[in-house]
Amino acid sequence: MEATTNVNTDMASGTAWEYIADLAIFNDPLAFGLFTAGVALTIVLVVLYNITTSVGKGVYPKSFVPNPKPKPVKEESAVLKALTAAVPIEEEAEIMMDHEYDGIHELDNDLPPWWKYGFYLCIVWGAIYFTYYHVSSFGPSSAEEFEMAMEEGRQEVAAYQATLKEVIDENTVTLLDAPGLIEKGEMIYKKNCFPCHGMSLEGGNGPNLTDEYWIHGGDIKDIFKTVKYGVSGKGMASWSDRLSPKEMQQVSSYILTMQGTNPPNAKGPEGKKAE
Repeated sequence: MEATTNVNTDMASGTAWEYIADLAIFNDPLAFGLFTAGVALTIVLVVLYNITTSVGKGVYPKSFVPNPKPKPVKEESAVLKALTAAVPIEEEAEIMMDHEYDGIHELDNDLPPWWKYGFYLCIVWGAIYFTYYHVSSFGPSSAEEFEMAMEEGRQEVAAYQATLKEVIDENTVTLLDAPGLIEKGEMIYKKNCFPCHGMSLEGGNGPNLTDEYWIHGGDIKDIFKTVKYGVSGKGMASWSDRLSPKEMQQVSSYILTMQGTNPPNAKGPEGKKAE
């Protein structure tokens, strides 16, 4: 009990390495020598086993080694031979070049016929294409094809718009004269447009909208287009993503009803006089 108590005390007070060093096998030279001899003998036996196994594989009787059946060589078809023109392996010595890289020899193989004929065909096709579309007058050029596609697109847009009951854009917009609609246009103007053009359309950062002078045209279609697309570089934003076509028609019509009102502090004329 006393010896056990001393060991437990040592383990509790010291590290694991100190406990191992205090074992009897490391303090008794005879016990340590027997332990070392046993470990060395085990290593020697393992090495001898691996060597014996390796040598045994090398001298194993051939009669006991199964001979795999050689795979039948599949003869290439005449078509494949004509397309690849590959040199058989047994004849590669005839096309082997006189230099090598890291033990790798280079063969002077020719390009496969299928690749060369395809390349020649591409050249012929390119010449025909260029002549047909860019030299002769038979085929349309790239610019002509673009104009044809644009015209086709315009026709499709027109056909689609014809199916709609009410299409309002810069080409179809008309001047409104109903009082209720003009009042809606006035509300839209005073909510969105007065910071630049003034509450009475007298002008400010933007031009005066009550005189006869217009920078981008003064009829209903011109005003609608300016409101819709804005004016790049002039501070006039596009309202197409904030106002509906009907709302842009209403505010454009309201602007035209304010012509000649001569508000106080009106800004001077800009642009050309409307005819």
